[in-house]
Amino acid sequence: MIVVAVGTFIHGYDELVQAADHAAAALALDAFAQIGHSSVLPRHMQWERFLPRMALLERLHGCELLIAHAGVGLVRDAVEARCRLLLVPRRGPNTPGHPINDQRPFARKLACHLPVTVCEQPADLVDWVKVALSRPAPDVELPAFEAPRIIADYLMKT
Repeated sequence: MIVVAVGTFIHGYDELVQAADHAAAALALDAFAQIGHSSVLPRHMQWERFLPRMALLERLHGCELLIAHAGVGLVRDAVEARCRLLLVPRRGPNTPGHPINDQRPFARKLACHLPVTVCEQPADLVDWVKVALSRPAPDVELPAFEAPRIIADYLMKT
């Protein structure tokens, strides 16, 4: 099972939902998406707008791959669940209300420290899903403080 999650951003992440739906069809993937506030409704994946936290964690612990925006909470949960992680960082202007709206620099930094794959263009998702699934699942358990430390270090430098 592939899990797709776009976070809780009020504007959703239509590009990721659409690209993941296309990838699910193109690669015949059994997939589930938490689409949040996105306006695109998947046709080739099961989906819900939001899952209770424990239900999402259960899905992460049983999935082959999490495809997600580069949100701090989902990254932490994926690292703790030790599942493959493919980030499709949201792009957009950084503003006072959304200081990390462009998630690309954060995703790149995470890829230097964590076993994650980064797909910067949603249109390229099919190819990156193949890459991510070809890699072994993370077999090293990071200390519980590792992901938050990396995140905090990044935020302090931006």
